Amino acid sequence: MLLKNDIKTKSAGNNPEGLPGVLIADFSGKLKLAKWRLMSDGYNVYYARQLTEIENILGKENIRVVLVSISGEDDSSFVENMKRTRDNLGIVAVPVAKGLHIDKSLHFLSVRKADGFPVDYPQLSAAVAAELEQVNQLNRQKSALSQLKRALVFPPVKPLIYQTAFDHIKTGILILDTSGEILLANSAICSLLKMDAGLVIGKNFAEVMGQREAPEQEAVYSLIQEIASGRATVCAEIFNNTAVDEPVPYEVAAHRVFSPKGEYIGMCISAADIREFRKLEKVIARSERLVVAGQLAAGAAHEIRNPLTSVRGFIQLLKKELEGTPKEEYISIIISEIDRVNTIISKLLKLTKPAVLNKTEANISELFADIKVLMESEAFLKNITITEDFQGSLPLVQIDCEQIKQVIINIVRNSFEAMPEGGNIDIKGTERKQERLVCLEISDTGEGMTEETIRQMFMPFFTTKDSGTGLGLAVSQAIVESHGGRIEVISKLGEGTKTCLYLPC
Repeated sequence: MLLKNDIKTKSAGNNPEGLPGVLIADFSGKLKLAKWRLMSDGYNVYYARQLTEIENILGKENIRVVLVSISGEDDSSFVENMKRTRDNLGIVAVPVAKGLHIDKSLHFLSVRKADGFPVDYPQLSAAVAAELEQVNQLNRQKSALSQLKRALVFPPVKPLIYQTAFDHIKTGILILDTSGEILLANSAICSLLKMDAGLVIGKNFAEVMGQREAPEQEAVYSLIQEIASGRATVCAEIFNNTAVDEPVPYEVAAHRVFSPKGEYIGMCISAADIREFRKLEKVIARSERLVVAGQLAAGAAHEIRNPLTSVRGFIQLLKKELEGTPKEEYISIIISEIDRVNTIISKLLKLTKPAVLNKTEANISELFADIKVLMESEAFLKNITITEDFQGSLPLVQIDCEQIKQVIINIVRNSFEAMPEGGNIDIKGTERKQERLVCLEISDTGEGMTEETIRQMFMPFFTTKDSGTGLGLAVSQAIVESHGGRIEVISKLGEGTKTCLYLPC
């Protein structure tokens, strides 16, 4: 930090760091305490009282904000002239005399206590900080736009190559001049706004949009109107409703473009596809739900299991006394329901905290052979045929066999329940060499699912079954993800379901 009281001259060499500075132009001599306040706040402070001193500092030092005391019309004229001739300076005007009227068109920040002097220094420091941030933000925008403009000036050699590269940028970019004429527009923005990429350059944006029948056209046009009316930056989220599956969200931002002299010369509009960001938000939301479910499960498990153990024990004692009576059947039902509650509690605990993995090398086809023995009798009773196709010699996978068996059984049983009249289940094992994964596909000819069901099927407690807990698939996904794999489901109502289980080699 540098400071000099009643400074006469100061060369740029005295500030080797080139830190942005705050100049206190104190014509009245009433802001001496302000320099100490700003120094304590970490600013690089310069102080001067004479016009020649002020101009000398402005010419040699890296001044970003000027703090000016105004006690009369001469001081106001100085500030107005400085504001007009220096567009890269932030100005904080402090009226130090009563009855002064500051020209509101200059957008000065007036900082003074309601009862006149002394100056409210904490508020003054906050005003300087705000003005400095505004200046820095403007400089950042100018730098970014300058780089963009340099990037868009295609060399005369092979301009088509550079235009092609510009068109392949996924973010849509549109640049207009102050009259609304389109200077540049890449393929992404033309596709979003339904414009003909080869016919829009040099035309007025309002004319190209015509009636603006599409919502995304109207949204972008509104942003441009806001920029034209004086806003520096505006942002909005719009949706491209022409997408095949569902509307694609875009984050659209519009910024003013300035010349090196600070003159407003046009605007830049960017439109970024934020589908991946929205997917990430959903993943985070799901993780938060899992955390809540885990906390609920951990707290409730012991509270529920302890009394259940006692109840089950006494029920078994009663069963001996009721053997041979009609009420013996009731006891069996009670014990069965108690065991079902214990099973639900166990699934809750596995939902967010699967058991410690005991990984071993396993062959996925041999693993399924063990499961098939368990499932064949149930499949026979339900008139379901299970076929398998494991291509070649699949690489071994590093898994906890018991946990992955549980996942496969959950998926196969869901297929059983989707085929109450019988059907086929095809099991196929393939290798994804590029991803270093083994894929186990389980396809059925069942009832299939709606898109809404597919979106929610892995959410805890979501179920379409009358007696389901909504935890089977959520637990299965947690197990697979703990192995570094993933589950994908493809289904259509009335056409069956294919579940792909990916496990790392």
